[in-house]
Order: sequence, then C-alpha cells, then structure tokens
Amino acid sequence: MVKLRHLYSKDGVFEYHFSSEATTRVGFDQTSKLDSLQTLHTICACKDCRSFLVRTPNLKKLGLEDKFNDFPIFLDLEFLKCLETLSLRCITLTAGLKLPLTVKRLASDWTSLKWEKLSILQNLSSLEVLKFKAIATEGPVWNTSEEGFPQLKYLSFVDMDDFEEWNASEDQFLRLEVLVLEGCKKLERIPIDFANLSELREIKLVGGPRFAEESVREIYEEQRNRKGDDDCPNLIVKPPTPPYDVEWVASTFLERLDRTRPKRHN
Repeated sequence: MVKLRHLYSKDGVFEYHFSSEATTRVGFDQTSKLDSLQTLHTICACKDCRSFLVRTPNLKKLGLEDKFNDFPIFLDLEFLKCLETLSLRCITLTAGLKLPLTVKRLASDWTSLKWEKLSILQNLSSLEVLKFKAIATEGPVWNTSEEGFPQLKYLSFVDMDDFEEWNASEDQFLRLEVLVLEGCKKLERIPIDFANLSELREIKLVGGPRFAEESVREIYEEQRNRKGDDDCPNLIVKPPTPPYDVEWVASTFLERLDRTRPKRHN
C-alpha cells in the first residue's frame, strides 16, 4: 500500500477513522508516509483527517466530503504543497479555509461559504478552474474584491438559488475564457464589463431570468462588434434542465409574451 498512487472509494466516501484497528484493516499503518499517493477521492472531512493527510506530501488530487455536515470546520490544507485539484462537498466552511498556492482546480458542491471568504481563493495565484454548485453563501450579493482572479479561465455557478447580484469588472477576470450560469434563477444581470474580456470564448446561461439573459446577449453583441463573427464567444442560452421549474417557465413565458404584444396607443 505504500506504493499506492490513486485511491478512489467505491461508494463515494472513504471513511478513514484513523484508529489502529481501522488502519490495519485497510492496509495502512499509522507511521509510514504515502509518498507515492497522488489521488485520494473521497475522504471523510472529519476533524482528524489532517493526521492522515500530512502523510501524503505528494498528493495532487483530493476529494473531501462531510457526510453528516453537523458543524462548521476550519479547513487547513496549506501543508499539501503539491495539491492541484480539490473537490469539496457538503462541508460548512464558515469557520475558515486555507489552501496551498498550487491549487489549479476547485469544485465546491453543497457547501456553506460566505462571499467574503472568497477573497481567500483570490490569493491562489495558480487557480484556473472554479466551480460552485448549490452553495449556501449567506447573502445574495457578491462584490468581487479588487484583486479578482487573475489566472481564472473557467468559472461556473450551478443551482445558486440565493445568488441575486454580482458586481465585478473585467480587470478582476482578465483571463476568463468560459462562464457558465445554470439554475441561478434570481441572478439579475451579468457584469456588463465582461463585454471587454479579450479571452472570453463561451458564455452559457441555463434557466436564467429575463434580465440576466438580456445582459448576456448584450455582452455577446459587444464582443461580436469588437471581434467579428469568427472570433466572438460562443453563446448558449437554454431553458431550465428537467425537471423544469414551473414557476420559472411560466414567468419567462409571460415576460416574452408581454414583449411581443403590440403596444396600445391612446
């Protein structure tokens, strides 16, 4: 087991309990380093997981999940100096988060994270991919701080029910290539400054409200006017994925019907 490079759990969560009996049963002892281990997906994010992770100095890919999601945790992974890909699921991170600067890809599903804590992620100089799904952000407004995400290329928000307002400028996302917004039913607009992003290649909006769709199309038209048809970003606008949100479909239909209805003149 010391030569093990990749470990994936069969049922989604590797429940490592860190006792002598448990370590013997799965083939680990409590003293040896696992220098060859590069992938560990998924381990239970209990309070004692650090005692195991410190023995994986060359770990590059890690998945963490809190099966019970009982208490906020302070997640400190700064000691994993080779970590490049991190997946977090069902973890309450309101107590804090520390990550190594080597992280390039971060996915967070069903976690709790305050908007202001995202400034921690902005310090990750290598971060290129950031994916959020069903995040409880404890507030509807994201005011992206001045430092921004200088290396970020891919950004996605999926099923962010409380996400209503996003204030940002192109200077904060200079290298952004792909923007995905799916199931953000309350998001009012996409930052219009994104029309000036020179690297933007694709915008995908699924199930967004009318105002968000209008801002996406406005950004697309600005990009097309500047770059031409061949170099403008790919625009994808779709209704919600099944099962459909009846309220969203009804409101969107009425909005579009109102726009196409002839105006009456007095």
